Amino acid sequence: MMLLYSWELENYLSSKNNTISNKEYKYICDTCPQIDHIKYNAFDNRFDVWTKDGKHFEFQVYYDGEKG
Repeated sequence: MMLLYSWELENYLSSKNNTISNKEYKYICDTCPQIDHIKYNAFDNRFDVWTKDGKHFEFQVYYDGEKG
């Protein structure tokens, strides 16, 4: 399992146009040691993630039909 750091997470989300599957979301939560906290905004159907090094990311998660 590869650990994702903030710069890797930023590049990955950018390459996916800030929309990832539920499996990708689970992988990120399990492997990114920099994540400080996550908030789901139901109004926008968006996740906000803050990291320990001060970064902030916004993205959406779609269900791909399989459990993560």
